[in-house]
Amino acid sequence: MTNVTEQLVVPHYDSYDVIVAGGGPAGLAAAISSARLGARTLLIEKNGCLGGMATSGLVHPFMPSYAGEQPINKGIFWEIISRLQKHNAVVHPDLTKMGTGYTGFVVWPHAHVTPFDAEILKWVIQDLIEESNVEVLLHSLVVDATKEGTKATGVYVEGKSGRMYFKGKVLIDATGDGDLAKFLGIPYKLGNDVDGSMQPATIFFRLAGIDRKKIDAYIAENPEERHFKSFAAKAAKEGKFIPSKHDVLFFYTPREGEMAINTTRVHGINGTDVFDLTKAEFESRKQIKILLEFFRTYVPGCEHAYVSSTAPEVGIRESRRIVGEYTLTKEDVLEVHQFEDNIAQCAYMIDIHDRKSTKLFYTPVPEGHSYGVPYRCLIPKGFDGILFAGRCISATQEAQGSVRVMPPAFSLGQAAGTAAALSVLYSTTLRDVDIPHLQETLVTNGQVIHEPKQNQEV
Repeated sequence: MTNVTEQLVVPHYDSYDVIVAGGGPAGLAAAISSARLGARTLLIEKNGCLGGMATSGLVHPFMPSYAGEQPINKGIFWEIISRLQKHNAVVHPDLTKMGTGYTGFVVWPHAHVTPFDAEILKWVIQDLIEESNVEVLLHSLVVDATKEGTKATGVYVEGKSGRMYFKGKVLIDATGDGDLAKFLGIPYKLGNDVDGSMQPATIFFRLAGIDRKKIDAYIAENPEERHFKSFAAKAAKEGKFIPSKHDVLFFYTPREGEMAINTTRVHGINGTDVFDLTKAEFESRKQIKILLEFFRTYVPGCEHAYVSSTAPEVGIRESRRIVGEYTLTKEDVLEVHQFEDNIAQCAYMIDIHDRKSTKLFYTPVPEGHSYGVPYRCLIPKGFDGILFAGRCISATQEAQGSVRVMPPAFSLGQAAGTAAALSVLYSTTLRDVDIPHLQETLVTNGQVIHEPKQNQEV
């Protein structure tokens, strides 16, 4: 029998320049950019593949990454698109116009989305990671972190090999949920300021065996029915639709006869609570059964549809947001503010799924414009040795509703990884990273940090 003292002994496995927690879009971009600059980098991911919501979550497509007709989320994200093209596993965002099946027949504001094949994406990501000499731990969950005073110093990881400890000169939290903020006692906000409630959770799934020509013809004749609202209303009266939605949102994938469904919805879920996550998984999968029958019964072209895949994990739209050196606001987004320490651009609308009803609240960024995200949003107030990237950066709820999607997450991750590597290479604190040098390095590696002028090359 193992005694208590033996249980507390955790082996120190190794030390790294940069440790990235979370292998989703933000985390993999952070790890790749850090390693490419020569920093020894460890990427830790809880699942068996990298890509986060793009692979394990089956979230599809990548949301708009353009300001007007100019791409603004480039860099590593653009490299991934280019590699997917070689496999015929993506529809380039230059080609996706509003009102088509690839944009979910949305006439506003889903131009320049990027449909992709999630399985091929796994290969592309793995190639990039290996070529960049990133060291990776899969099936490994970061369960705690260490600090000296107010400086983050390392992480504890739990997996099949037991508990391990890794020391890092810089940590990057790309968990989406800001897990390291909780472990280290870094201030954060969770939910809204009234009752702490958060946007609903969703599991994506794929339907195959559909007849696109039949769907296209029906919507062309009935454009007001592009989200099948009347079918949903009829089915709801007959007890054959989910009560938390009033319409259907779906997107064609690059695979013939297949579409991605973004319609399940579970309210009252805290994405940082394992009991809530379990509830969301069970409830979402019950909803998929209902929705499959709905499509087969009511939707033209879906009479022979079948579920080809369901996401291995539920998608969480919002959870922790750190309190950083600067908090991105709704005004910053809608007034397209730019900052001296810009490290990324974003033009996606403020997209809020109501926390208690079936409503969606869309507020657009001014057409053709984008706003800047300052480096200070990645730095937690009062702490050093750690950066945050992805949807857990310092932002208000409204601003987070814009910056939370995957193309900006790639950009934020690339900025965090670049800053972390520069901090190590030049022996500076994260706050003292030379901003012009950081910006120059990002631009050299394809990142867009300033609002582009329309009809000109970025």
